[in-house]
Amino acid sequence: MSTLLRHILSIILILAVVPFTAAQKLESLPGAQVGYIIVNLSNGQTVTSLNASQSFIPASTLKCVTAAAAISTLGADYVYHTDIKYTGAILQDTLYGSLIVDAVGDPSLDASLCNAIATTGLKHIRGSVDIKASEPFVNPTAMVEDIGTDYGVGWSQFNYNNNRALVNDLMLQLPLQYLVDDFVMDLYAAGISIADSTLSPADTTLLLTRRSETLGNLCKHMMTESDNLYAEAIGRALTPSLSLDCALDSISAFVAGIGIKPDQIRMNDMNGLSRTNLISPASMAKLLTAMARNRDYTSCFPIVGRTGTVKRLLKKTRLEGRMALKSGSMTGVLAYAGYKLNTNGRPTHAVVIMVNNALCKQSTVKQSIERWLLKIF
Repeated sequence: MSTLLRHILSIILILAVVPFTAAQKLESLPGAQVGYIIVNLSNGQTVTSLNASQSFIPASTLKCVTAAAAISTLGADYVYHTDIKYTGAILQDTLYGSLIVDAVGDPSLDASLCNAIATTGLKHIRGSVDIKASEPFVNPTAMVEDIGTDYGVGWSQFNYNNNRALVNDLMLQLPLQYLVDDFVMDLYAAGISIADSTLSPADTTLLLTRRSETLGNLCKHMMTESDNLYAEAIGRALTPSLSLDCALDSISAFVAGIGIKPDQIRMNDMNGLSRTNLISPASMAKLLTAMARNRDYTSCFPIVGRTGTVKRLLKKTRLEGRMALKSGSMTGVLAYAGYKLNTNGRPTHAVVIMVNNALCKQSTVKQSIERWLLKIF
């Protein structure tokens, strides 16, 4: 073998073992704690990493964990069943009694529910509207400034119109009645009048059952739009009690089953809004690797340059449409977690990038991440 050939083979070997140079590290960001990891899904090998075992605030990338636990435990075909019942009797088009909603935490209830009730022929209610549900719950670890915003409304067993009626400074009062009033207004809009009555018969009859879209579709909405209410509802569906603590215990058991130890993740909500949530890039990558063959899961991620919260990320670059990433952002936090895709849309690499405490603008961090990904891929 010639000296030149040996030299060429040595260079090839070095490139195979160390595919990325120091110049391809994510550029320095003032004050930032940076962690990332890329894993080749074909062989499970780490391609490149930095501070991958350190804990970071994940923001909404935590929804990756919630979606994985829900789809794996409940199945992508799971649906919420909300029963609409009544007391008394329906004579012609009038209910003499009360309309009852047995709410189960479906995050997608909206005016279509009232339209469905109207299609039964009901036009008048001579009684009350009774919602069987908990008061909206605000996670105690949420920042006060996030409560009552369109992205920080509380969860209830009765989630209606994305709980938009709770977008106000009074959210701390947990007013379920606001949601009930919104529902009643939509009943009127659907052509159903309501008048109070002293009738209070005890027996109930099923009027209809509202079936939600499949969990797979609900998770896709949650991941694409980064819907916090959907995340809380989907997580709580993991337990019959619908309680936060039991839901978090279920998720902990799930992540433990794929090798993520309790001291490698801290979840205080299911949507990532809390700043007390922590996870390492390595643990997130382990989750993504374990779920990479689950098409119901991987199809939930928005596509860079095209959909959802990453529709502007890597727009008009060669990576547009070639990465499926969940974003996470809040003041001082920007993170992405998901997959690099091949030409058939199948994951080839798990990708996790987390930046905390950067002193520069969020847009500067985003641009730095874009440049780094274009160097890597």
